[in-house]
Amino acid sequence: MHRPTARSISILLAVLFLLSFSANVFGWGRVGHRLVVRLAMRRLQTTAPGVPSKVAAILNGEPLLEAVMWPDDARFNPPYLTTYNNHFVDIPFGRQNYIASEDCRFDPAKGDCVINALERYSNVLLTSGHSARERRDALAFILHFVGDMHQPMHDVAKDDDDGGNARKICVREPNASESCYDDEDHEHKRNLHAAWDNYIIAWTGMSENQYFNLLANRTASMTQAQLNAIEQGTTVSWAEEAHRVAVQSAYQIGPRGNDGFYHITTQYYSDNRANIERQLLRAGVRLALVLKEIFEQHHGHAH
Repeated sequence: MHRPTARSISILLAVLFLLSFSANVFGWGRVGHRLVVRLAMRRLQTTAPGVPSKVAAILNGEPLLEAVMWPDDARFNPPYLTTYNNHFVDIPFGRQNYIASEDCRFDPAKGDCVINALERYSNVLLTSGHSARERRDALAFILHFVGDMHQPMHDVAKDDDDGGNARKICVREPNASESCYDDEDHEHKRNLHAAWDNYIIAWTGMSENQYFNLLANRTASMTQAQLNAIEQGTTVSWAEEAHRVAVQSAYQIGPRGNDGFYHITTQYYSDNRANIERQLLRAGVRLALVLKEIFEQHHGHAH
């Protein structure tokens, strides 16, 4: 029996690493979405301590961290097929500002965009006459879509690349061979969207709890003025802000190679880690604000 070589072991470890963080093409990966919700709940303990219990009542025993992931699967099944486009907004790469009539058109098969969706589902919780199921669904969509809006690749349209999903990348780690996978290999998606969903977060080597503690501590150390600044604006300005991150940072990957891949190094991950963490923190603070405004300032209806 042949002993495994150092190279074969390193390749196996790399494959296992990628499998553990297989890319979710629907927004922040599982870890990212969970971090946003956990940050929001932590913040609400200070800003609106009565809100988490109201959220829990609507979920009626469903774990919060499962509810936030439900919209990714729901979009493929009736009656939720028209929520497909609700996960993003296609602001063109070459334009800075959102134009509703162009960027959020309604598709009878797939719906409109994340900006309209957040308003629509917030109204479900703000008005009476909705069933318990409708209210639960609306809450789950809000938890998920605020996170999606802050993932920069969900706020940009460039060369019909499907938010970077069609832009295949190869990544070279220090002192290691390059890692490339075709998009057809669903267990090893290596594309620009996946990098921002999962791979940059995974590259840090931190567990979800370690990452949460890092971001929670950063939030706790911010001044009230800094937190107020994050809470300013609207869903439109938040999407435009994420769009700028995509344009100025996410797409800085150089030209495509003759093999059809964009070749980058983990320096790209290192350079953009701060952008990812800033967007996760912003999403957590703003989700807390959205929930506070629904359940406290506007007294979201219980029935």
